[in-house]
Amino acid sequence: MKKFFISLLLLYGLQSCNEVERFAPIEFDVTGVTVNNEYNVCSFYGDIATSENYITFVAKGNNERYGFLTEFSVENESYHFSKTDYNDTEQNIIVSGDWGHIELTNSNPYTTKVWISENQSSTSRNFKLTFGGGYIVSWVYITQKAAE
Repeated sequence: MKKFFISLLLLYGLQSCNEVERFAPIEFDVTGVTVNNEYNVCSFYGDIATSENYITFVAKGNNERYGFLTEFSVENESYHFSKTDYNDTEQNIIVSGDWGHIELTNSNPYTTKVWISENQSSTSRNFKLTFGGGYIVSWVYITQKAAE
């Protein structure tokens, strides 16, 4: 029985390896920050200055139709969005706070603009943006430096 259980776990582990290969990133033209891919195909990282910043993400490539923002978090705040949020033409700003605001400005191609206010705090601010979902996804992590 023990061998069967171990074999079953091994088989499950091998199957999950195949799932990892199915992940595909969403490509973007990004202005306002340089993002680098360091750890896996779908994760991107960038650093910005403590000053006010404007960042724009424009989806492109084979997966651009999945390039809509689905989740945003900064520190303890987290927000979730759907494709229909891009259809609300009366209000482009979908979330705001002391940290800045996010505008969903276009749905063809998906364009997301992020304004980040000056960080006057003595600690860095960490932002996470999730575009798409499931196996077609890009996670973008932005760190804004602390005030000196």
